[in-house]
Amino acid sequence: MLLSSLHVADSYKILVYSAPLSFSHMQFVGRIADILQEAGHDVTVFHPRREMLPESAISTAAKHAIFELPDELKDKMSTKNMDFWDKNTGTVSFQLKFVEAFTQLQVEVCDLVLSENRTMDELRNEHFDVGITEFIGACGFGLFDRIGVNHIIVASAVGVSGTMNNFFDMPNLPSITPYFIDFFVNFVKRC
Repeated sequence: MLLSSLHVADSYKILVYSAPLSFSHMQFVGRIADILQEAGHDVTVFHPRREMLPESAISTAAKHAIFELPDELKDKMSTKNMDFWDKNTGTVSFQLKFVEAFTQLQVEVCDLVLSENRTMDELRNEHFDVGITEFIGACGFGLFDRIGVNHIIVASAVGVSGTMNNFFDMPNLPSITPYFIDFFVNFVKRC
């Protein structure tokens, strides 16, 4: 009995923000949530849903808090409408256009989520100890601020670039940081 009460005392109430990004990003943060849930923490995944997928795709062990996005926004965020699989996706002009459109859609989602007072009140009333978000899903920072979560963990499903390191005041480690000019750089050239 005493050991089981100690185990509960060491658990945290965690909110994981699963941004409406690609399936792989959703599974990345979902897997983090599942691992923490299985370790004995009380984990909830908050996910603004942009496409109909089984909830097990979001997380298999943690609780789900699904925020249904309006159909118009879902349509704008579909890979078909963003021309993501177009043959010209490798061009610099396409990449710049895509990042601008993607960022604008994430801002729209974030504005919608943060302005939904009922949802914010429900999350605030849960009194989460910790929030986890992906760096690329920046709305998580605003969400945690709005509901009073002061301890934030940032994850990245993609390589950490020098600008990300600077943002978090982390050292730049050239031997493991992706080199954007040449993909085939040896260890000596990286240093």
